[in-house]
Amino acid sequence: MADKPEKAAAVSLADKKRIKHREYVKKSYNKKISTIESLRNELDSLEQQYASLLTGKSPNSSPIDTQSMVPYASSSTSLDVETLEPHTHLLQKYLAMTDTKNQLRRENDELYQISAGHMKIEGRVHQLLNTEAQFPTVALPYRIRPLPDAEYSKVIVDTRDDILRFMYAPGKLSTGASVFGWTDQRKVQGEELKFALEKHFVNISAYDLLQRSWGIFSSTENFPKIYTPSLNVEFHELQRVNEETMLLYRTIKADGSELNVKTVFLLARLKIDEGYMLLFRSIDKDLVHFKEDEINQVIEETRALLTTQQLRKEIWVEKYIWVLFKDVGPESCIFHFGGSTTTTIWLKEVLFIALRWEMMAVGPQITLTM
Repeated sequence: MADKPEKAAAVSLADKKRIKHREYVKKSYNKKISTIESLRNELDSLEQQYASLLTGKSPNSSPIDTQSMVPYASSSTSLDVETLEPHTHLLQKYLAMTDTKNQLRRENDELYQISAGHMKIEGRVHQLLNTEAQFPTVALPYRIRPLPDAEYSKVIVDTRDDILRFMYAPGKLSTGASVFGWTDQRKVQGEELKFALEKHFVNISAYDLLQRSWGIFSSTENFPKIYTPSLNVEFHELQRVNEETMLLYRTIKADGSELNVKTVFLLARLKIDEGYMLLFRSIDKDLVHFKEDEINQVIEETRALLTTQQLRKEIWVEKYIWVLFKDVGPESCIFHFGGSTTTTIWLKEVLFIALRWEMMAVGPQITLTM
């Protein structure tokens, strides 16, 4: 039992030492803080005095005589004015240059802060561009003022009649070649070239082929797949006029091109005597008051800036394409794909479009035999 008081005394002594050491550390810390605060105040005072000397005024705003700062210019000396003037002039130049230096330093600090902010924003934009996350966009990136249904119908009827006139027009030219079963037709009218590709399909009706094709062309996700990937084609639905008619917006940003090719057009399907028709006819963007939200332009400019690419030039073009599904039997039809253009550059792409459509709508037509 005698050991307990001794242990209690030892614990009490250790606690006292610990408390004493803690108080010593606290006092030492407070002393350092006080010393730092005192030095900071002294530094502020010296900086104020230094700034006053540079501005030529004393802390109480009274002017300072620069001659009093010239070496040897005291009351005990008898230097003449000619001796003092050079020193005074040099001192004034020194003060002016020092003041300019301080201004430039402050300006440099401000520019550094601005640059740091810009670098932070640039880093975030880089992260945004390097991820697959979509850019922030408004709910309606494209706005239009829809036309009355009667005006859309007039465009469709006029286009249908023009297509049928081409179908039955005499004097159409053809190369006579057949590529994977596709044959060609063309007719030149002034500066306009109307062209068409045809192919006979068996084991599928005109109506079934129409429905499959409508599923491709009416989908903004599937429609771009019939184009060459390097064209970077995008489609956006502007208006669902009715079950048979849509208003779409297309952009083409081909690799290696400085152009952003844009089109607003109608997509419509209709019944004709020969079978069925799909037509794609451009509409004047000003007629429907098409407006693109400014955030899209900001995104384009940001991409061009960060990728050191030239901002693409925007051009609007006509789109005049049609597809006919002609009945030639209960399970047989002719697919007629035509259009109008002012250049022959697109003719090769038209064949590739037809082949990609065939792959998506009908499936591969080439079979391997052993």
